[in-house]
Amino acid sequence: MKTKRPPVKAPRPRKKIDRARPAAVVSTILVPVDFSIPSEKALHYACTLAKAFGARLQLLHVNEAVVEAPALASAFPVAQAKQLRRLADFAADLSLPSRGLRCHIRNGRAFNEICEAARELSADLIICGTHGYRGMARLFLGSTAERIVQHSISPVLIVREHQREFVASRRRQTTRKRRSVRLNRIVVGTDFSETSRDALVHAVAFARRFGADLLLVNAIYPQYYATNADYLPFDYGSLLDETRRAAEKDMDEIGKSVPFGDVSVQTRIEEGHPGETLVKIAEEEGADLIVVSTHGRTGLPHVLIGSTAQHVVRHANCPVLVIPRAAKTKETS
Repeated sequence: MKTKRPPVKAPRPRKKIDRARPAAVVSTILVPVDFSIPSEKALHYACTLAKAFGARLQLLHVNEAVVEAPALASAFPVAQAKQLRRLADFAADLSLPSRGLRCHIRNGRAFNEICEAARELSADLIICGTHGYRGMARLFLGSTAERIVQHSISPVLIVREHQREFVASRRRQTTRKRRSVRLNRIVVGTDFSETSRDALVHAVAFARRFGADLLLVNAIYPQYYATNADYLPFDYGSLLDETRRAAEKDMDEIGKSVPFGDVSVQTRIEEGHPGETLVKIAEEEGADLIVVSTHGRTGLPHVLIGSTAQHVVRHANCPVLVIPRAAKTKETS
């Protein structure tokens, strides 16, 4: 005698996405500078994006020595003046636009001071350069860059060495035929949460400024349902089919509600870990940028930045724009 299974239901009720709202505005960009090659690379990105969005640049150098040697704090006012001149010279050497450019020196833990400065300056974007090779599980990103992503309430663009670039450095701009910006393809992760909606708003803004195409990706994670006791009574195959149908419906709703304008948009729904899926698709598509949000629909209390964003930031072969859950999106009126 066959046991009757309960009827299959969609895994979760999904809220309908709010009606259209304008694209994000980037008016203030904060760039942490430690005078290294990665921070120089971050400044190339910052200069290009500042020109594209009409944003002001804010350069920040954090002196962590005062934390290690507080007894020497009285000597730091003189050191700060020298560092401020060095920061200004560094900006001048890179031919950064002087209009609206400001330089700041702070003492303390780098990640904490950067995040605090972003709050005080109402930064719409932090551009962080970092050392490291793609795929190294923990250390590639570096503790400062990782903690910035963890604690920032502003979107953070992570650029590093040994990756695909969409802004060429001055050394690579050797011919007129070569463009300084090659932002043609943007991959955006979505789980249809409000946070991932904010990520899409930022992705649309970048796509409009640089004429890029968008590829919107949703990943169905079968392991979540296989290991969650709440779904054990359901037929597994039917559950995945229903999940896919729900995802397709939500994708259609995005197409109707988001003001993409003349931006070309494609969608894909795949099965697999969301972070691994985004990285894989970005490589297959030759993406120049991945946009991902933190702490979306899963609700897992992650120590870092959420398993999806964490994996993408550590393993992607192109720059990653991380939109935190706490971000307050500025939009055009």
